[in-house]
Amino acid sequence: MSIQDDVERGKQTSVYINGVTKTMRNANNRDEASELSYENNTTQIGIGYQLSFFPKRFIAKLRTFRDALTSKQMQKLYESEKVAYGY
Repeated sequence: MSIQDDVERGKQTSVYINGVTKTMRNANNRDEASELSYENNTTQIGIGYQLSFFPKRFIAKLRTFRDALTSKQMQKLYESEKVAYGY
């Protein structure tokens, strides 16, 4: 287990464990952190420190579909958002 990245936004810390990025935040942001790290049946997706690279609309859509997403679907969704909003 190693610290992958530390980001000052909300004192966020991402930890890389067995190929999965886990996100932890201070107590004042605990609810938000639980939304950012989630899992489905086969794939655990932690978007933690990569958040700054994704548009806000994409993050909102991720939260909507988080129970059904696989990493392949996440990439496809991101590409469609990129085209739709001109990122």
